[in-house]
Amino acid sequence: MNTNNGNNISDLVPMSRPRIMARAALLELRKNPNMTYGLLVVMFMVLLALAAPILFSIDPQKLTPLDKFISPSSQYWFGTDHLGRDVYSRVLYGSRISLTVAGSVAASATIVGIFFGIVAGYDYRMDAVIMRVVDGLMTIPTILLGMAFMALLGGSVQNIIIALTITQSPVMARVVRSSTLELKREQYVDAALAMGATPIR
Repeated sequence: MNTNNGNNISDLVPMSRPRIMARAALLELRKNPNMTYGLLVVMFMVLLALAAPILFSIDPQKLTPLDKFISPSSQYWFGTDHLGRDVYSRVLYGSRISLTVAGSVAASATIVGIFFGIVAGYDYRMDAVIMRVVDGLMTIPTILLGMAFMALLGGSVQNIIIALTITQSPVMARVVRSSTLELKREQYVDAALAMGATPIR
C-alpha cells in the first residue's frame, strides 16, 4: 500500500510558470558553474555598492590636501589620491556608477540588438541595410568609437550609456540575426504562414 499520497498528488498538479522558470534557472546554474561564480561575484559587488555608507567609508569628495598620497593605513585603507581623497570610499561609491552603467548598457544593448537582429534576419531587404551599418560599426575599435561618441555628446553618465549601447548592440544584432535565419526556415513557421499568420506574428 502506497503511503506517499501527498507527494503523488503534488506531482500530478501542474507547476506554475514562475516555478518552472525557477527550476530551469537552477538547473542551468548547476550545469554551468562558471555562470554561478560570476553571478555570486556580481551579487557581492551589488551588496558592497548598496552598503557603501555603512562600510566605514567617508565622504568620497572630501578634500584633505595635507594627507595626499598617503599609503594604505588604518585610517585610509586604500590610501589617498593626489587631492587627499580617501580611495577606499571612492572605490565603494564609484562601484554604484559602474554597476549602473554596466546594467543599463547590457539591458539597452540587448533590446536594441534583438530588435534589429530579428528585423534583419526576417526581412532580406532590411538585412542589406542593417547589416552594412552593423559591419561598419564593428570595423571601428570599440574604444575609439565610444570616445568619438563621448566627444560629440559630452561627458555624463547618460551619454556614456548611450555611447556604449551604440558600440555593443551590433554584436547582439549579429547573434540574433543568425538565430533568426535558422528559425524562420523551420516548418512551424511555414505552417503558421500557410494558416494566415502575419509576418509580424
